[in-house]
Order: sequence, then C-alpha cells, then structure tokens
Amino acid sequence: MDYLHLPSAHLDTVFLSEVEGGSNISSLLGNYGLFRELFSCEYVSVASVCYRVNDILVGVGNESDLHPVFLQVQTIYVTDSRECIFVCKHFHATLLDHHLQAYEVVDSDDITTLSIQQLQQLPSPWPLKLRVVNNVRYISLRHKV
Repeated sequence: MDYLHLPSAHLDTVFLSEVEGGSNISSLLGNYGLFRELFSCEYVSVASVCYRVNDILVGVGNESDLHPVFLQVQTIYVTDSRECIFVCKHFHATLLDHHLQAYEVVDSDDITTLSIQQLQQLPSPWPLKLRVVNNVRYISLRHKV
C-alpha cells in the first residue's frame, strides 16, 4: 500500500479487545486478532488525500434516500502491516438549507467501519467539515455527488 502515508506524529498503541466494536474491526482486517497491537492516529494520507479525525465523508446510502449519508471520522487505526481502518459515526441529513447551500444534520448512534478499499468506493473522496450556525449543524458539499 504505497499510497498510504502515516503521520510522523505520535501514534497511540491499542488492542482491539479494548476498542468498542473491536471484533468488527478484526473481521474487516481478515480476523486480525483481538490481542494484536493496533495504532491510532489523528490523521493519515490515502492516495494524496489527507483524512483527519472529525472530518466528514459522504457515505453510500440507499437509492430511495432524499439526502446524502454523512460519516464523521471518529478514530483512525493502522496495523503493523499498514492497513488502515476508519471508525465513523453517522449523521442524518434532515433538510437542505438553500440559503446556506448546506444540509442540516443530526447525529446518530450508528457506527460504521471503513477499510481503505471501502473508502475508495465512496461517492466522493474529499473530506468535508461540520459547521455550526445558531446551534444547528450543517454540512455543505463541495460538488455534486
């Protein structure tokens, strides 16, 4: 995976047995094992795109969905073999604010884990930011998806 660039900053060591949803992450990595070391980091570059904790990604939704699905990166894990997993929280878009050209969103308890291969299959590879205006959360797209 020569398109994965790790930060030169500090990496924290964790075990999947200590992580919520660790068994899901283990199976996504091909039964990695709950007691092998994993490293968490604040950001990573994949194919020249930098992904950071708290970035917003456009997820894959149902064709019947009126609004896009949004995922907020909660944690980034990297294995010793340079495989990368993103743990993301879902945001549900409630409406499109035409004045702000942004989707009003509310968070949910749904969690998704993405591998780099799944990340490359998202509708848009570019991370977005969550903005708050008058205590309302908004996400605006950079381009049509």
